[in-house]
Amino acid sequence: MPSVRTARLKRAATFGFPFVVVLSYLFVEYGRPATWIPPLSILHLGAIVSILGVGCLLMHPPRALPRLAKYMFAFLAVMALGIPMAGNRFYAFVWTKNFAIFLITSILPLMIFVNSFARVRVLFRFWIAVNVLVSVYGLLHHGRGIGAFLADENDFCLVTNMAAPYAFFLLSVATSAMEKTLLGGSLAIFLAGSVMSWSRGGFLGLIAAGIFCWVRSPKKVASALAILMLGVGVFLASPPSYWHEMKTIETSTNENDTGYYRLYYWGVAWREFLDHPLMGVGPYNYQFSTGPYESEHEKGRGHHLWGKASHSLYFTLLPEYGLLGTLLYAGIVIAGWRDRARIRKRYRTIQQRAGPSPELSQLRTLYYLTLALDASLITFLVTGAFISVLYYPHFWLLTAFTGVVHYVFHKVAGEVEPSPALEPRRSRFRSPSTARARAT
Repeated sequence: MPSVRTARLKRAATFGFPFVVVLSYLFVEYGRPATWIPPLSILHLGAIVSILGVGCLLMHPPRALPRLAKYMFAFLAVMALGIPMAGNRFYAFVWTKNFAIFLITSILPLMIFVNSFARVRVLFRFWIAVNVLVSVYGLLHHGRGIGAFLADENDFCLVTNMAAPYAFFLLSVATSAMEKTLLGGSLAIFLAGSVMSWSRGGFLGLIAAGIFCWVRSPKKVASALAILMLGVGVFLASPPSYWHEMKTIETSTNENDTGYYRLYYWGVAWREFLDHPLMGVGPYNYQFSTGPYESEHEKGRGHHLWGKASHSLYFTLLPEYGLLGTLLYAGIVIAGWRDRARIRKRYRTIQQRAGPSPELSQLRTLYYLTLALDASLITFLVTGAFISVLYYPHFWLLTAFTGVVHYVFHKVAGEVEPSPALEPRRSRFRSPSTARARAT
């Protein structure tokens, strides 16, 4: 039957090899299959996926970098410039090298090969599914994550908080009862995982994301009722000890509380920054430059900072990269935010002019994904104030997701309302041979 054959061809075009490699990276990086099935660690799945990512780029090389990718590579350049000035050049080199590998083998393939609405749709639903897996693991292990940058309770809570907005906003465009059930169930699992972590910083990030989601929701009454029902469920399921832990936010500056030590770490970071305001002390070198800045009081108590993280995104950026790196990082945040705002502005314009069509439905989904990305960024920036998340993949993936949504939106919008000034820039990224190979 022609329709069956057409459907198979479309499916094959969507699940081409480079796209499968992108999905494999997300599954290996966040799903951590070797944690669930220990014998898989022998295979070194992360290295295999990285090699495949490079192979895809070599087979289908981009002719130019997406704009947000250029900003991320500029940050890599700042890292490289900081190596010679670092006190511990070995660790500065290792972390710069690791970041370069991450950008080239994971971020760049994602931004290049997720180049159609069908792939975007699969990508974000797969992303939700992977984070459900992470959350289930945390629920089964008393709020501790699946390993690496997901192991600590605070790190685990951040991931669940960042994933929740995708489920929330995609509910607005879900059409089938099954899809709504799966997204609603995923949202409930993310919230349960956040509570199970007992993370105070995560709690603040969850509140910030929740407020944003409600303010930007198209159905505020229904959203308020849903959030209220989920909140009541969380309240009833949470033990009194959880709310006691949240209440300790008020006394977090008491000596021996983790909040007190965070303030101490931040003070040391600030003094490092003041002494190295332009370029900082070098990549991953906060913890190796703390000696001259430690207080006599804490040293007398036997509390030393050598080898310890600053427990803050911002107090990692400032001392390690100075004003140059911090302003560049802020520029990446702003550029992504503005790209998402432009998408919403153009969507509203098209919505007023165009009639109902499959393309308009696709644009609507992409519109809500921009809101999910904004909410995810907000919870990252709030919770990240209390965790050293600069070298985690979260922010860089979120930026890559923005680049993907931006490209695909303008590609689809061009079919509804052609606008030469807003043609997707990636149309010139590919050679003719690469364009013919898109289906792969």
